[in-house]
Amino acid sequence: MTAERNTRIITGIFFLLVLLFAVPVSASTVTIDNSSSIAAALLCVGDSGTLILEPGIYFQNSITLSNSTTIKANTSGGHGAADTIIDAQGSGRIFIADSYSYSLSIESLTLRNGRGGYGGAIVTIGPVTVTNSTFESCTATSDDGGVIHSHNTVTVTNSTFTHCTATIDGGAIYSSGTVTVTSSVFESCTTPIASYCTGGAIYSGSGTVMVINSSTFESCKAGDGGAIYSGGNITVTNSTLTSCTARDGGAIFSSGTFTVINSSTFNSCTATTSYGGAIHTQSSSSSSFTVTNSMFDSCTAKVRGGAINSYSTSVTVTNSTFDNCTSTAGNAGGIYSDGGVTVINSSTFNICTAKGGNGGAIDLIGGTIEVTNSTLTGCTAYNGNAINSSGTGEMHFSRIYNCSSSGKTVNSTGTFNATNNWWGTNNPSSGFNSSNVFVEPWLVLGAIVDPSSITPAGTSTVRANLTWNSAGTDTSGIGHVPDGIPLSFDIARGSGNLSVTNGYLISGINESIFTPDGLGTTNLSATLDDQTVNVSLIVSPVPSASFTGSPTSGTVPLVVSFTDTSTGSPTCWNWSFGDGEWFNTTNPGLKNATHTYLSAGTYTVNLTVSNGLGNDTESLAGYITVNPASSSGGSSSRSGSGGSNFDTGTGFATDIKAGETVSFDLDKGAVYIVSITAGTDIKKLMITVQRKLSVPSSVGNPGTNVYEYENAELYYADNSELSGGTFNFKVEKSWMTANGYDYTDIVMLHYNEETGEWENLPTTFLSEDGNYYYYSAETPSFSWFAIAVSEDSAAVSGSSESTKAATAVSTSSSSNVPAESTAATDNPGGTEEQQAGMPVVIPVLFVVIAIIAIAAIAPRRKKEE
Repeated sequence: MTAERNTRIITGIFFLLVLLFAVPVSASTVTIDNSSSIAAALLCVGDSGTLILEPGIYFQNSITLSNSTTIKANTSGGHGAADTIIDAQGSGRIFIADSYSYSLSIESLTLRNGRGGYGGAIVTIGPVTVTNSTFESCTATSDDGGVIHSHNTVTVTNSTFTHCTATIDGGAIYSSGTVTVTSSVFESCTTPIASYCTGGAIYSGSGTVMVINSSTFESCKAGDGGAIYSGGNITVTNSTLTSCTARDGGAIFSSGTFTVINSSTFNSCTATTSYGGAIHTQSSSSSSFTVTNSMFDSCTAKVRGGAINSYSTSVTVTNSTFDNCTSTAGNAGGIYSDGGVTVINSSTFNICTAKGGNGGAIDLIGGTIEVTNSTLTGCTAYNGNAINSSGTGEMHFSRIYNCSSSGKTVNSTGTFNATNNWWGTNNPSSGFNSSNVFVEPWLVLGAIVDPSSITPAGTSTVRANLTWNSAGTDTSGIGHVPDGIPLSFDIARGSGNLSVTNGYLISGINESIFTPDGLGTTNLSATLDDQTVNVSLIVSPVPSASFTGSPTSGTVPLVVSFTDTSTGSPTCWNWSFGDGEWFNTTNPGLKNATHTYLSAGTYTVNLTVSNGLGNDTESLAGYITVNPASSSGGSSSRSGSGGSNFDTGTGFATDIKAGETVSFDLDKGAVYIVSITAGTDIKKLMITVQRKLSVPSSVGNPGTNVYEYENAELYYADNSELSGGTFNFKVEKSWMTANGYDYTDIVMLHYNEETGEWENLPTTFLSEDGNYYYYSAETPSFSWFAIAVSEDSAAVSGSSESTKAATAVSTSSSSNVPAESTAATDNPGGTEEQQAGMPVVIPVLFVVIAIIAIAAIAPRRKKEE
């Protein structure tokens, strides 16, 4: 008996445990199929619970909520609006939530054929949220909200509304609270046009907020606001409204304080009897209407404002396009603005027409208008083909073209400042605007070539611009015409190729690269609208240097006349006469030189000629022979401060890029190579290094024994454009031995023109041969230099003759400390592993059950004993 009772108790404990582990994950989630009643199932769902519908069609309606509920398809099973459908069959609305405290969320369902006096599918006083759902053919038979009628917040995401209608307002949604719609579609949603009912798709009441993102409205109709009516603030972003129709505001009617349209498109929207083919706004003078990055295409209004009609509202339009918009019987094919401030910036009006009135693109009644960096082309009206204004206005850096078929291009009864605009030609005809419109100075098309002379192997850039006005003022610093204006280039005379023949202005400029095919003068043209301008360039070879001298021999002093016979149109002449003297000029009248030789010897004469295309050097070795004045002859020997054969070395380079180093092989004396590093881009540079016996008194001697002076001079560039240079020079071993110097005693000195002092340069011994020691020295700039003996003779010598190369010669001590590197090692941290444990409640329940079992068994056993 005892064993039997114990067995029953243990069995009871087992079943208790089974029930314990069989408790649902959430007591507020219920799943049904279409054989069950949704209304009955909702009674089993707790507050804020979820009802999951298995796929199928639920022919049910008039379902009343008694708490906050989410009703959704079985999305975890891969189902959604395509196969989970609630069909009211036109017998009533589907859901009713009649308490402000009840919220309703619909997810991944289709609701169709709902029908009610108001709110054909959903009536709610509390918030309603719709996600990934579809509403079809729902109707409010006598009032508002063909699908949803709400006095609270409505949030719709990724959902579709088709063929939904209301008798008064809001063919799909009626709300007196905040409305937020994202990534949703409204198609063929309507309210009656004839009775001025509003919001073919959405209606939101006075003082509300409506936000529309990335949504589409197509073929929606209403009396006012074919797609949307907003009595409060509205923002529409990244949305498309197509073929929407109303009496006023073919797509949107707004009477709120703020209306914002951003990155949206309005196609073929129509105001059938009155105003604003796409948008109509009317509010107080403190309200604002802003359009940015949007497109209005083929929108039409009968009376005025083919695209936009605005009353008593400040209007700002930026970076937007109005194409083929029309007022069929009135004013303003594009924008009609009555009062307030109208600002148009970086926008385009193309083929906008006011067929029965004024202002093909814009009509302003009172207030002020400002137009900047905009395009108005092909617009027509009875008067004011582009703009008609009865207020005051300004327009600058805009393109107004082909807007003068009849009447005035800009017509204004108030003062209108229209300076610095492009009117399609450099010489616009007088009288094309009304007398209150002031257009001078206007922008003019210009063109330049750079360079204007090239070689057959070179190229030239032809650059067209609209950055100068008719008064000769460069306007690029204060504005420019819109980007994207078409421009063409052509070769009017000559032969060659252009990299761009059809381009577009960017910041008022466009350019093409010309490559020649032959010599001579080439004429290039640039055409913009009705204006063509021409510019010429010359294609010729690089200059070729040549010269003659007379006489070429004689006795001291010998006066020689040198005649330049170079070809190729040089613009710069550099003469080097071989005796240390030279002459430079850029004056063609001084290109021929006369020079007097004062010492006997044989001299090599150099002429370097250059222009913007390049340079060339003619060098005639031993060209001039100068004999002594007497038969006793003469000789020269190097002294301690200089040497014989004093020559000038010349180097020339073009198109040196910043950071680039160029080297010149001079080999005229002690200095045999000069290297220069550019600090900035240098178009052209010439350097001369002239050996001298002495320095000018303004410089003064450095106070040490000098082997040779060097006078280094720059042309076409200066020291500020360089980041430094290097001299490679050599010193005769015989001079060193005769004067008792070691190779480490040599240093190059630099005369600092700012401080007036000689400074030691970092000097490095490089190598030696049988006759010379070779060195290099780094210099920050170029002026006078001296190859001299260091005052402190602090040269650092190598350990042996074979290691003399690259020995540093310095006037100050230095030490090199080798850098130490320490390898960093990561300190890997351990990872903590969390043990997954059972919920605390499970062990507690086991303990409780065990105590109950023991308590039940113990008395029985005691009685049996």
